[in-house]
Amino acid sequence: VALDGVWIRKALRYGLYVTGPAVDVEDSLIQETRLAASGKDGWGVWLAAGAKGAFRRTAIEASHTVALRVGEKGTTAKLEDVVVRGTQQAADFTFGRGIQVTQGATLEGARVLAENNRETGIYESGAGTQATLTDVTVRGTETDLSTGNFGVGMYVRDHASAVVTRGTFDDNRAQGVLVSGADSGLTVSD
Repeated sequence: VALDGVWIRKALRYGLYVTGPAVDVEDSLIQETRLAASGKDGWGVWLAAGAKGAFRRTAIEASHTVALRVGEKGTTAKLEDVVVRGTQQAADFTFGRGIQVTQGATLEGARVLAENNRETGIYESGAGTQATLTDVTVRGTETDLSTGNFGVGMYVRDHASAVVTRGTFDDNRAQGVLVSGADSGLTVSD
């Protein structure tokens, strides 16, 4: 599947949902994904079940719950010149994550901006989950509306690992970077 110069706006539940096949998204905008009647979902992009996603010069803006979710072993996302901005929480005040990588999925990114998301800018969790980011900026992450907690730029936990080269974590409400769990890892270099 190839999307070039596409604008997906005000989709219900998911802006783009891919399981299994590869998707190549270029020069596109995914914007204002709406919550379901249940008050859940509102995901900008969801990659699962071994999907391979490549995103170039693309923005995901004003989603709910999670703007870009990469989940499950074998699922990968490659980002180049990507902006993830303004993700809001679900109706029950959960999440609001810019990028979420879990369950053994892999993320590779170059020149990525995650800004003004709520709860966490970039979230990684689960054994085998790996992110490699170069020239990444995470800024302006706000707190969880229900508890006043979080506001974390990048959160690596539960056996996940990340390598960041030339990262900027600025003006996040709580921590710029948070690593929890003895088996979680983070390497940051200039």
